[in-house]
Amino acid sequence: MKRLAMIAPALMLATALQPAHAADKPKQPVPIEKTKLADASQKLDPARGYIAMSDHQRVFGTFLRVPDDGTMAAYRADVDKAMAKAKKHYASALETWEADVKAAAQLKQPAPAKPVEPTEQTLGVMVPELRDMVTIGPMFIFAKDANSFTYLHEVKPGTYVYYGGLMPMPSGALIGACTCMGTVAFEVKPGVVTDLGNTLNQQTEIDPRTVAMTGKPADVKLLEKLRAKGPTAGVAGLPQGWDVVPAELHAYRKINNYYGVFVGRVGAIPGVLAYHRDKVVDARTGQELPDPLITSRQKPKL
Repeated sequence: MKRLAMIAPALMLATALQPAHAADKPKQPVPIEKTKLADASQKLDPARGYIAMSDHQRVFGTFLRVPDDGTMAAYRADVDKAMAKAKKHYASALETWEADVKAAAQLKQPAPAKPVEPTEQTLGVMVPELRDMVTIGPMFIFAKDANSFTYLHEVKPGTYVYYGGLMPMPSGALIGACTCMGTVAFEVKPGVVTDLGNTLNQQTEIDPRTVAMTGKPADVKLLEKLRAKGPTAGVAGLPQGWDVVPAELHAYRKINNYYGVFVGRVGAIPGVLAYHRDKVVDARTGQELPDPLITSRQKPKL
C-alpha cells in the first residue's frame, strides 16, 4: 500500500455542546497560541494535559481518548435516559400495533409489522470512544518558522489513540483517512506537553485505490518532499517550568470506522507496531492484538 498525505484547505471548526446545566459543562479541548500566552490571554493549566504536533506544512489529526470511569458514567446516564424515553414510545406503539392487528384480522388484511423493541445499539447515543475526540490543526497554529508549523492543544489527561488524518466539517462529518486497521496510543499526563512531532502525520497507509479515487497523485509527490526534509519536534516558547516529553507510542488494535471515511492504518514503527498480514502486532512483545467487535455503522468508501 502507498502512503498518502491528506491535504485539505484550512477550515474554521465549530462545535456546539448543550449540557443540561452550565455549571456541569465539561472543559473542552483548547488550541493554544503562542501570542496569547505572551499577552496572558491564555495560560497553561497544570491540571490539564497538552498534545503537541508539528510538520513542515499545515497538518491536522484526530485523536480518540480511551474512555475512563467518568466518560463511561456519562454514557450510561445518557443511555438510561434515552432508553426510558424509547421504552415509553415503544409501549405506545405496541398498543397501537395490537389494535391494528385486530382490525386487520377483522378485515382479513395482512397484519402490520410489529414495532421493534429498542436496544442500546438502536438508541443513537454517542458511543464512549467518541466523547472526548480531539482534532488538532489545520487552524490555530501555536507557532511557525521557516522550517515547521507547530500545534499545541490543551486536553483532558488520559490515554489517546491516533484516529488518523481526519478533519471535522461544520456539518459534523469527517474528511480524510482513519487508521482503523491498526494504530498507536500514547499517554498524556497532567502538567506535561506530550510531543508527537511529525511521527504520525506522514505514517498513514491507505488502500492504493484511494489515490486514483481522489485524483490527487500530486499529494504523493508532496509527501515525499516533506519526508525528505526530515523530522520535526519540540515546542519553543513555553512558560518556564513546563516539560516537553516525546510521546511514548504503543501499538493499538483496530478501531471502528464510525464516520465511513477512507480506511487505512499507521505504518509499521520499529519497536512499536508491526503487522502479520492484517493482524496488528505489538512489536514490543511480538504478540498479535485481538480484533475488537466491529460495529461500524457505515461501510468504508473504497
